[in-house]
Amino acid sequence: MKMMDKVMTAMSGGVDSSVAAAILKNRGHEVIGATMMISDHMDEAVADAKKVAAVLGIEHVVFDYREKFRQEIVDYFINSYKKGITPNPCIKCNEKIKFGLLLEDAKKAGCGFLATGHYIKVEKNEDKGRFVIRKNKHDIKDQTYFLYRLGQEQLSHLLTPLADRSKEQVRKIAEDIGLHVSDKSDSQDICFIEDKDYKKFIFSNSDRYSKEGDFVDVNGNVIGRHKGIAGYTVGQRKGLGKDFGRPVYVVSINAADNTIVLGSREDCYGRKVYVEDVALVYDDHIREGMSVECKVRSFSRPGKARLYNRDGMTMAVFESPVWAPAPGQSAVFYEDDLLYGGGVISAIDKE
Repeated sequence: MKMMDKVMTAMSGGVDSSVAAAILKNRGHEVIGATMMISDHMDEAVADAKKVAAVLGIEHVVFDYREKFRQEIVDYFINSYKKGITPNPCIKCNEKIKFGLLLEDAKKAGCGFLATGHYIKVEKNEDKGRFVIRKNKHDIKDQTYFLYRLGQEQLSHLLTPLADRSKEQVRKIAEDIGLHVSDKSDSQDICFIEDKDYKKFIFSNSDRYSKEGDFVDVNGNVIGRHKGIAGYTVGQRKGLGKDFGRPVYVVSINAADNTIVLGSREDCYGRKVYVEDVALVYDDHIREGMSVECKVRSFSRPGKARLYNRDGMTMAVFESPVWAPAPGQSAVFYEDDLLYGGGVISAIDKE
């Protein structure tokens, strides 16, 4: 069997990656299922993946990435909150771990491709001579948002067997072939935090991030006390720890003086977003004034914007203000269903 026929499939123990492996085996590939050990709380995920691999009759391996994951992802996650910014660990994990370390190990195992259970389409654009990413036509939760940092080398080795399938179709396939994970619920939270309490996780990892400070209003007046900037994010309304007599939201977080600005919902909107560390998938440059759809959070609806190059950064100017763009999160650009690229939000202007 040729190297290109041998595929390593990232198996998390969920239904999506399990069905991806099944589809590839049915197509005649030699499939190796691989589970990434990234925390100490993955016994169930490993057991589910091993059980699926046994049913499919494929090899299953476990790679222990815990130390590297701690260095690349967890430390970044904690240090971001120290700076008063909101990180996106999934984007960095895709770049550094799943399509970094795991792809390297797939190649070492003689595999020509790494496959995942993403609901996306990767294809070669012959006109541009490069690989591109398209959204799933069923418009389920957008997974392309987390993949804009993948380079051409990574994309050239990526298979996504679930492209253009619906979640219902995937669950039906799993049920039909007798996989016990057919009705397993999707993971919605940060995968390396066992009890999903990210505030407790951060505070337990370092007391330096739990120093109390002042809540101030948009005019700088002190209106209360917060329990540490790591416990808050832009746009947050619940869990502020005090009744202010009116709905208030986190407008900004200032690590320099350990203050958090609270204001109205309207104060959280932004019209201009400045983006650094830009990575492009569809092209190798941004056309001045080009029109795109831009998402500022994974769960937000995209807004129409124009892109401009400004002092080594990209500025996205929205037709209408967007809700709660936050430094540290990513602004991701689209042309129709094509993922154009994205970058990390560094600053926001209201007008």
